[in-house]
Amino acid sequence: MGGFLGTVSAADLVVNNANTTSSDINSWMKNSTTVKGDSLVFNVGKYDLNDTINVSKSINIKSNVKTLINFNKNKAMFNITGTGCEINFSGLTLQHNGKGTIDYGPSIILSKVSSTTVNIKDMNLILNGNYLCAVALLNGKGNISNCYITGKGSYNEGVYHENWVGNIYKSSFVMEKSSSFCVGAIGTFTGNISYSKFVLKGSQSFGLIMYKKWMGNFVNSNITSSGNDFHGIFAEKWTGKISGSKIYNSGYRTIGVYSNSSTKGIIYKSTISAKQGYAVMVSKNVKVSSSTLVSAKNIPKVYVFGPRVDIYDITSYTKSKNYYFRIKNFGESTSKTSYLIITANGYKKVVKVKPIKKGKYLKIKVILPKKYSTSKYTKYAKVYYVDGYGKKVYSISSKFKW
Repeated sequence: MGGFLGTVSAADLVVNNANTTSSDINSWMKNSTTVKGDSLVFNVGKYDLNDTINVSKSINIKSNVKTLINFNKNKAMFNITGTGCEINFSGLTLQHNGKGTIDYGPSIILSKVSSTTVNIKDMNLILNGNYLCAVALLNGKGNISNCYITGKGSYNEGVYHENWVGNIYKSSFVMEKSSSFCVGAIGTFTGNISYSKFVLKGSQSFGLIMYKKWMGNFVNSNITSSGNDFHGIFAEKWTGKISGSKIYNSGYRTIGVYSNSSTKGIIYKSTISAKQGYAVMVSKNVKVSSSTLVSAKNIPKVYVFGPRVDIYDITSYTKSKNYYFRIKNFGESTSKTSYLIITANGYKKVVKVKPIKKGKYLKIKVILPKKYSTSKYTKYAKVYYVDGYGKKVYSISSKFKW
């Protein structure tokens, strides 16, 4: 096996030149003399990896000279196969030049096995193609610290996991194109993200996306994006704290922080700006304090999940005093009894509105006095209802003149 030089330990493998192939490395990994704590050391400025390295034991994979490793295959660079192993990556720049498909996204570091610990420190991970993932940890634990993760293609993923216990600390993520995310989970993520930066430049992207459950904090970290249809933090169910952090987006149809009705959390001393969307969309169990929030015009800074009753449309027939109001519940739960209020030049009429299920509407017939049922008077209508906090609020006023 060419290129072997044991300078650290008799069982360590040091790669000094291109003569060492992935087959050589995989053979060393399987060797009975390779044991927990041994190291795979890259001691060359640049190395072209010709095939996947299968990591089956508890080892260190590192470089003291910041080796750049290029990989051009459409599959994983490092495939962790050892159950219960602890693998530590450090000091490397790993560059994936392959590409994936909508059905399969190759990873730089992949672990499909359970009970595995993967620690990634002082690393630079670069994705140059579409449908690629930097780190895919399907089950296990570990920490990511002092790392730079860059996605240069569309549909790129920074860190993806199913069920993971770990933390992200002092790391930077940059996703340059659309339909990408920095950190995502489809199972349960238990851990904190702190002193980290997330930059997304494309549309339809997410800073953090947690489909099921996240128990952890987002501390002293920033998320910025200029793309449309963006979510800073999307957590279906979240328990934790967002503090000392900033989330900015200037695109359309954006949400700074979204977490559904079963969430219990705290947003404290943070700045969240979605100038063309919603700053915060959360349950009534989330406490927001000492924070600067910016939403689009006529949108609340903190949108609380619950009923949201508003006038959908208004119609009438020519020369008729009859007006028909469709009142819709745009919210997430059934409304309580609400009231339609109509005013015109000092006149006021209040009509009781029955509870409306989420997504449904109620058609109400209103007869106005003959004096006001002409185009002479501008009429205003709004709904008075109880929101998710249990507070009585008004919908945006609708104006009509016929």
